[in-house]
Amino acid sequence: MKTKKIVITITIFFCFICIISIAGFLNDNVPDSYSIDENGEKLFGRFMYFEGTIYVSIPSSGYHPIPEADKKSFHSISNNYYDTHIGIDKDNVFCGNQIIPKMNPKTVQALGNNYYTDGKTTCYCNISTEINNKLTEVGIREQINYVFFKGEKPQTYVYPLIMLPNSETSYYSLSSHSLATNGKQVFYKGQVMSKANPENTTALSLNNNNRQSFIYFRDGKHVYYKQNLLPIIDNKEIYSIQLDAQNVKSYIYNPIDGMVYIDTISFSKKHKPYRIISKFGSHVYHSLWLSENGVYFYNTEEREVQRVANNPFANNDFKEIAPLVFSNGKKTLFVDAYEKRNNNKNNKSLDSRYTAINRLDNLDPKQSWEKLGDINTFGSVWKHGKHWYYFDNLGESQLLFNTIYKITDQETAESLINTDIFGNKVILKLIKEKKLTKPKYTEILQAKTKYNF
Repeated sequence: MKTKKIVITITIFFCFICIISIAGFLNDNVPDSYSIDENGEKLFGRFMYFEGTIYVSIPSSGYHPIPEADKKSFHSISNNYYDTHIGIDKDNVFCGNQIIPKMNPKTVQALGNNYYTDGKTTCYCNISTEINNKLTEVGIREQINYVFFKGEKPQTYVYPLIMLPNSETSYYSLSSHSLATNGKQVFYKGQVMSKANPENTTALSLNNNNRQSFIYFRDGKHVYYKQNLLPIIDNKEIYSIQLDAQNVKSYIYNPIDGMVYIDTISFSKKHKPYRIISKFGSHVYHSLWLSENGVYFYNTEEREVQRVANNPFANNDFKEIAPLVFSNGKKTLFVDAYEKRNNNKNNKSLDSRYTAINRLDNLDPKQSWEKLGDINTFGSVWKHGKHWYYFDNLGESQLLFNTIYKITDQETAESLINTDIFGNKVILKLIKEKKLTKPKYTEILQAKTKYNF
């Protein structure tokens, strides 16, 4: 009986949402985005003029009016793409559809990194939108008012606006993403970075090359996650790691002591030194970290570092012969990823994601791997004894769901090497024709993240 009541309640709720969604199309009080795009006048950036009102496009929320804006004097602040959400008229400066308090439209200028000043008042207005937290408190009520009583359109997302403290010295942007300073304090997206040195604050290198992290910073003494001071003493060896993979976060790695940090969380010092299993991410949903005491990963849903199992590479005799494929001459291990979805009739949402370490079975221990050739950057063809294999670099996002495929015959192996392949179509065709098949393997361990949508 209780279950039946829950089902009825959920059904009523979804029916209510559907009614609101359908009724929203019938509300002619606010023009829809299609009408504005098709019949409006493009002003600049994200601003349109339609039926006597200026509108701004707010990603994930649609167009919203700016009734205070004056059409005749309305203009942009710069030609930079990152300033396309800023508008100015004779009376005000606008962050999207918000009036920036006390900002002088006659003297305002863009400092870079989404910081703006008129010489006295300074603010940060992010071009990337975020959920409007103010709306969540009364969201349903505002939605009902909009749909049934022709009230104002609820704004589900906003351009974040943060006012910076008044300063006797001028503000200016720094070379790193989202940073600015007044020469005394450093700000990340408008938030002060405690103790940061304006002269030395810069982003950590990403993957130890010329790319820069967008969220990790250093100043020669301190290390930061966004505006948060971390319990790390800066050194020249520290860098950020982020695999080129789906749903994988970035980390801080300190090669001197082998410590790993993610956001404001530290891996356990008891198990250092750590090392990342591979720099490649085509077939992973988690970054796996190895230590003598086990395999570890960060669970994004539970927000904690978790141990998976013992480290199968503990004796260090394995070599990564291809991306995510490891061999010690006797055994071959490989990393792969997969996901599971709910199988309920009315619920096919994502249930869980896995990153596994597997052992390839049925290999002749007397034979060794021989690389026959690369297929552009998409993969490579290998031979082991009498059998041929395709090692894939494209990954889950390209619908290639296995790191290793067994090639059924020599002719297919040679055609892969001798054919110019661009994209995944040829590989998918061979899989469909069963010329590339899933090999037999044994799963040794798995990192799992369960989702509760």
